[in-house]
Amino acid sequence: MGDSAAPEALLAKLEPDREIAVGSVRGLGAALPMLVAAGWLEVRTQGRAQVARLTATGAAKRAQVLAAPPRARRRTEAPGNGTGSTTAITPAALAARLVELAAQVEALTARVAQLEGRAPAPVTVIDLAPAALAAIAELDASGRYGGLVPIPVVRGALRARGADDAAISATLLELERQFRIDLSIAQSPTTAPDRSQGIERPGRGLLYYVARR
Repeated sequence: MGDSAAPEALLAKLEPDREIAVGSVRGLGAALPMLVAAGWLEVRTQGRAQVARLTATGAAKRAQVLAAPPRARRRTEAPGNGTGSTTAITPAALAARLVELAAQVEALTARVAQLEGRAPAPVTVIDLAPAALAAIAELDASGRYGGLVPIPVVRGALRARGADDAAISATLLELERQFRIDLSIAQSPTTAPDRSQGIERPGRGLLYYVARR
């Protein structure tokens, strides 16, 4: 069936750390999207031509392909067709597979580290309690609320510190259970500004103000 039955077999025609014109390898152009998607090749445009180079994962896959017996190599199916691979397991193939897996783990570890560096750490109720108490005191002093600070105002200040609405509501309710703050209802819930930013409690109504004890 030729290279079309096993696109990864084309990797054997590339040399690690060397670029090759895509058009110089028969069948490589047609298999290019799959090989790039698998992470085995990286491609760039040079003038009007495309040149390809093996990635670290691709070099490991190439070693695995070369280590497989010729008959098994011909029987290898393309990834994604659901039939799997019939490559014979040999010590060399196992060693190549370990190299491939190590490269994949290294790439995933770097990706996770990158994502963790971007994403803010989740704010828990325990972490948020001191910040909530400090914010209430600061807002009361700067806004001259007379001891009753609107919950929407507190919510806005804590959002700016990375907290989400669920954590803010849970923190205020927990602080009230600890008798560290008092939560008061709105006298006219239907006319309260930013009503959705308060805390609705069955049997109590719309909690809309907070005061430190």
